Parts: sequence; structure tokens; C-alpha cells
Amino acid sequence: MAEKTIQINPQDNLVVRFWNHAQLGLSKNIQEHKRNWVERAGDTVVWNLEDMPFLVWEKMKDPRFVTVVLTKLALAADSFAFYPEKSWEATKTIYENLPLPPFWAVKFGCYLATCSLILGYSSRAYGRFSNKELMATAYRQIPTEAPAGPTAPANGNKPKNPGAETVIINPTAPQNLPAQPAKK
Repeated sequence: MAEKTIQINPQDNLVVRFWNHAQLGLSKNIQEHKRNWVERAGDTVVWNLEDMPFLVWEKMKDPRFVTVVLTKLALAADSFAFYPEKSWEATKTIYENLPLPPFWAVKFGCYLATCSLILGYSSRAYGRFSNKELMATAYRQIPTEAPAGPTAPANGNKPKNPGAETVIINPTAPQNLPAQPAKK
């Protein structure tokens, strides 16, 4: 699993901060942390969206599955090639007798699926934002390194965020940093 490192700069505009918090709350893989029961419940609910497609894709790449599907397609093509009218009649009869669900059931199923995904992602985000150790790591202030040479850009404009601090969600970062950088 690839871990995601999210950098948060408190001086950024509201849209960027919202995006960084959305990534922290909704991403599947973030840094190693102890997950609480709310986050685990959210992960369980969104499993069908995040993990099941990959499991189905792996099954579809299985040579036995491919062999069965191609055999059925070859048999159907052979039937249509030599007996087109009877094959078409049989296909229409099979299609007409399929038990299709009513529209209200499809609509309710889609409604239920979207509600469960919203609940799952919300639970995951709430669990992460309620995790005090994870949030302490996320908001740990790490001073940025001062560039060598002049700090003003060559064109004479002021820097966008002078003295801005970058918050890095990274468990390998040093733990004994000062809360605020020294003012000069």
C-alpha cells in the first residue's frame, strides 16, 4: 500500500486548505496510524467501491475465466453463423423472459447505494478527524528552510507567503521541532 503524504500550509487560501483536508479525510491510504472504530466502520461501508472492482478485475484476468467467456462467445457466434433465424428467435425469447426488476427498485437501490457511500466516507473522515494522535501529527508545525541568497524575487514582487510554515503528515519527520519558527 502506497502511503499518501499531505502537506498543509496554514497560509494557503481556503480552497487549497479544503482540498488538503478532503484528501486527509477521504483518501484510502494515508500514513500509518491507529484507526478508531468509526474509521474502521467507514472503511467497511466503502469497501465495495474501493476494493471490489480490483478483485473483479483480478478474477477477469484469470485464464480460466477468459477461456469460459471466449468459449461461450464462440458457441454463440457459431449458432448465429449457421442458424441465424433460430438463434435470433431464441435470443429474443430469452431476453423477453428475463426477470427484470421494476424501475422503483432500481431507483431505490441506487439511492441506498449512494446513501451508504456518503455515510461510509463521512464515517471515515469523522474517525480520522477525531483521532487526536493523527491530528497532532497533521498539524505539527515544521519550519521551512530559508533559501540561500536574497529572499525577494528578482522581479521585485513580494513573496506569496513570507515566513509560511509547511505542515507535513509524515511519521518519519523529526518529533522534537519547535512549535513556531524563530522570528528574526
